Amino acid sequence: MRTSSESRRLPSVLIIGVRKGGTRALLDAMALHPKVRAVRKEAHFFDLNFSKGIDWYRSLMPLSTPGQIVVEKTPGYFTSVVAPKRVRELNPAMKIILIVRDPTQRTISDFTQVYYNKLELNKTLPIFEKEAFLSGSDRINTDYKPVRNSLYDLHMANWLRYFSMEQILLVNGDVFRGNPINEVCGRLNLFFFASKMNDLLDE
Repeated sequence: MRTSSESRRLPSVLIIGVRKGGTRALLDAMALHPKVRAVRKEAHFFDLNFSKGIDWYRSLMPLSTPGQIVVEKTPGYFTSVVAPKRVRELNPAMKIILIVRDPTQRTISDFTQVYYNKLELNKTLPIFEKEAFLSGSDRINTDYKPVRNSLYDLHMANWLRYFSMEQILLVNGDVFRGNPINEVCGRLNLFFFASKMNDLLDE
């Protein structure tokens, strides 16, 4: 039941990536806190759906009270060229969360998802060595999307043009999996229920 103080407020926190880095587990863990309201659908507003307008974006938001924090997660924001500027223009005070993992493992995980997606659609299956390396050499193909998505310094530089490090929380995805409380909760100044978080991550 909707209360008089509830409305669809725009997010004050964005989880911007990385793809295959643990963004879903992070959002689910944060959403256990009663003061956090999570947007369950990846909006892709700041990269793919910006032309749909702010009212469309707001319609995706959950109902929240003034004392609650609305968090939206779209991993594609991190690698988007245009997203940082758009986020800044909407809310210069936006808090940004970026969860990363070992870039080689992330690339392999990304490739694996692409592989099985194409397998299900009966499309031509990619060969990792042919995609990830330039033809006839041992040089890495940085234009190959799963590789390019792992070039954290490249994409981070773009975000730092618009936001200071004080607004960006970097989360080690490998550490988060094993110890989410120490890695995330205290640094967000939020109180999470440890047993519930660990039960979630053990599922």
